[in-house]
Amino acid sequence: GDADLALLPVPEPSALSMAGIATLIGLAYAWRCRWKALARA
Repeated sequence: GDADLALLPVPEPSALSMAGIATLIGLAYAWRCRWKALARA
């Protein structure tokens, strides 16, 4: 079942992984700036 799938190694292109991480960081940074702006207002 799902547990069996979770145990299988999932190959992931490093480029795709880096792009995903960069996107998450960018989104987190954008939200942080947005919340800071709202807090100031």
